[in-house]
Parts: sequence; C-alpha cells; structure tokens
Amino acid sequence: MALNKMGICHVCGTETTSTNGLCKYHQMLHMRKWRENNKKKVKETQQSKQRKDKLIVINKISKGINCCICCSEKDIKFLTLDHIHGDGAEKRKETGSRGGWMYYSWLIANNFPEDHKLQIMCYNCNCAKRDNNNICPHEEERQLAIKLKEQEDNEKYSLPLFLDF
Repeated sequence: MALNKMGICHVCGTETTSTNGLCKYHQMLHMRKWRENNKKKVKETQQSKQRKDKLIVINKISKGINCCICCSEKDIKFLTLDHIHGDGAEKRKETGSRGGWMYYSWLIANNFPEDHKLQIMCYNCNCAKRDNNNICPHEEERQLAIKLKEQEDNEKYSLPLFLDF
C-alpha cells in the first residue's frame, strides 16, 4: 500500500487524516481482513499482552511479593485479584469491564485507583472466601488456632480457684 500524502483514501477517494492512505471505513476493512488471515499471530499477541498485564497488576497490588495473601501460592497461573470488601461486581459495573484481563488493562490505564481495594489471592482461596461470607477457610483455621492457643495459655497460667491445703 503506497503512502497517500494528499489525505485522500486511495480506495474510495474520500478525504482522510490517516497517513496510510485509507479512510476509517477502509482501514477497518483492511484490519478485519488482516486479522482474519493472521488468527494465530493475533491470538499469540493478545495472550502475550494479557500475561504481561496480569504480571504488572499482580506485582503492583502485592508490592512485589507475588503470592496469595492467604496460602502463599506463588504460581502465577493460580493467582487472581480479590476485592477485599467483596465489591467486585460493583467495581466491574463501574469500570465497564467483565473482569480478568479487561479489568487488569483498566487498572493499568487508570493508574490503580485507591478506591479499588484489592489483594492477591489464589483462585481457590478467592472462591472459598466468596462462598464463605467473605472469609477464606484458611483464615478461619488461623483464627481458631489463635483462640485455642490463648485458651491453652490461660489454662496453663491461671491459678486454681480453690486451693486444698
């Protein structure tokens, strides 16, 4: 395709501000045809961008720790965003994204807004938290262990109420 410096679409003759010699309509047709003929390349490029965006978001939100805040899972394939206050549906509606890589791209483009309270969790912990009143079962176990330890310590160091002499 030759460069058209006159600002005229070389297909239909309409004026254009494009430097590639195509009006918006013919540029759209050209890109559609190119994507259709290069499906594998388009898919690879898209997946590469999605992985990159996910890494950027996870690294930023976790402050470089890059693991599940609950169980310490480190495999990036399992890590996902968790809305701390359980307001993910609300935030997705606000941003117009369905979640996943679209939300990652939105966060990056909007410089990680402070009102989106997020943390990194593995998918298992995230789903378990969602299904368990916003508390991961691992956290319940930790809280129970702390209570049992406190009870044990209190019993160990408490004086009997009645002393027999």
